Amino acid sequence: MNPFATSSDSTYTWETQRIGLDRGVNARELGGYVMQDGRRVKRGLLLRGGGLAKASDSDMQRLEQEFKVSYVFDFRTEGEVVRAPDKELRSARHIWLPTIDPNTETLGTTNLPPQAYKVLPQYLMAHYNEEMVQRVARGMYIEMLANEYTQLQYASFLQMILQNEKGAIYWHCSQGKDRTGLG
Repeated sequence: MNPFATSSDSTYTWETQRIGLDRGVNARELGGYVMQDGRRVKRGLLLRGGGLAKASDSDMQRLEQEFKVSYVFDFRTEGEVVRAPDKELRSARHIWLPTIDPNTETLGTTNLPPQAYKVLPQYLMAHYNEEMVQRVARGMYIEMLANEYTQLQYASFLQMILQNEKGAIYWHCSQGKDRTGLG
């Protein structure tokens, strides 16, 4: 699969990136992004979003038939996967690739209340405007980028993308923004 096209593809905009899933949280594609050499990423091959636990039957059908997804990469922690297991695409190989080091998962978040760790992504979203949560979130990005475990997980992800020869790739975390965005 060569994910690059000529510069004649349409331009990137938020609206053109959305893939229109019924219940697919933050689901969009990278098609249209302009590379440094002027080429653009081909449409319909690199898809990102939130988890597939609440995806509708129609969403799953589109991912399978329209986009022909061959790989689904799940960046969530073990606890997130257990709480909300993905619906499975029959056409795709599902790869669990947690991007948060389980040995340091709560590092940098020690000021949060103990109940927050049971539903950390939801807690952070519900309290996003609080100074302490913003400080924790900023620290988590730095920690993730500097963490060798996380670097190796993302390197594996990128290597598998480059080796993919057919179909689209869908990657996600819980909400399809932080860990997915880093991917």
